[in-house]
Amino acid sequence: MDEELIRKVKEHIESFPSELSHYSRTKNPHRRYLSALLTVNKMYQMYKTQCEEHNTKPVSAAFYRNVFNSEFNLGFGSPRSDTCATCDKADGDVSEHIQKANAAFEVQKNDRLKAENEDGVHYISFDLQKTLPLPKLSTSTAFYLRQIWLYNLGIHLVSGKESRGYFQIWTESEAGRGCEEISSSLLAFLESSHLSGNGHLIAWSDSCAGQNKNFLIVCFWQLLVSLHRFSVVDHKFPEPGHSFLDSDRDFAQVERSVRKYENTYSVDQYHDIMRSCVHKSPFVVNRMTDRFFNFKELPKMLGLKQPKKNTDGERIEFRDGIRWIRTETFSTNTSTP
Repeated sequence: MDEELIRKVKEHIESFPSELSHYSRTKNPHRRYLSALLTVNKMYQMYKTQCEEHNTKPVSAAFYRNVFNSEFNLGFGSPRSDTCATCDKADGDVSEHIQKANAAFEVQKNDRLKAENEDGVHYISFDLQKTLPLPKLSTSTAFYLRQIWLYNLGIHLVSGKESRGYFQIWTESEAGRGCEEISSSLLAFLESSHLSGNGHLIAWSDSCAGQNKNFLIVCFWQLLVSLHRFSVVDHKFPEPGHSFLDSDRDFAQVERSVRKYENTYSVDQYHDIMRSCVHKSPFVVNRMTDRFFNFKELPKMLGLKQPKKNTDGERIEFRDGIRWIRTETFSTNTSTP
């Protein structure tokens, strides 16, 4: 390949805004992602248009794709035969890993059935949807521009006969997407769903340390128990790499509806799309705006300190070793099982 042609193609690919994903931020801090609305074919057509405007001859589509795959898409090819395609584990660890993933799915299924059939038991799964561009425009020039992102914490509730998705939405200009925003969104959900009665809450989420799996969230569960919102809170985590949750099905419904609109100009329009994309048990959509709280002060207010060791004197591997956190008694000497 001619080095000058490669350079021009690389410049064009680099002109598209990209962002970090919270799923791979820990292990791949430099990996960035293009807009989900883009495809390599769309990028190539835009490249051809740019060449025509500058009266230069474009490279072939195969040439463009080759540069994209060899220079930017490293590590996303077909998985090696001795690895787990989902989480890149070596062959010797795959069998045990898959067994753990299947066991977690079975526990999740049983928790859902328990919430459907037992009074006072409530099941939720929560996750952040992939960011939505604002505005979302069909014109090709929009892909070159830095857009504001719309965040959505989806929470799916199963309680008795109710099975419904709740969305907490805000823009990046209003707040970030850390553990404080997650706690605030969970609190907003509890207010809109009117869950109370000192029952049993079972929550499932992925193991993203900056958002869902951290001591601040543990303190949030302690707060709910201390206020007698629930008598027991179980927070459970699927095996990493296999964290398909009920809220992901809700996101699929939203994304299918969003694709029907060529242009989406405002938060209000996204709000209406989310509310109307399901007719049976429509989603409840909450605008967060000024409903964020300074939850980082919560541990201090409750007098809670994160323990480094468990009751047996062993070091707590919080991020990688914990799959289930139970909160049933408010205590300033709290620990994680």
